[in-house]
Amino acid sequence: MRPLFFYLGESSRRMIYYLGDLGLLIWQTLRQAIIPPWHVGLILMEMDVIGVKSIFITALSALFIGMVM
Repeated sequence: MRPLFFYLGESSRRMIYYLGDLGLLIWQTLRQAIIPPWHVGLILMEMDVIGVKSIFITALSALFIGMVM
């Protein structure tokens, strides 16, 4: 009976630690999103690289998916 209680206690403790770490991650993410300085130029450059400059990879993937289907 004791191993069952130890297992339940350990599982509960790990879940609480996990949820606490998750809460800290969410808090830090929201804090960094709200507090300046915002690097607007860097954000726009990354959007360009991720979006517009990856059109070749997207088109190539669409081509091969279309050939398979």
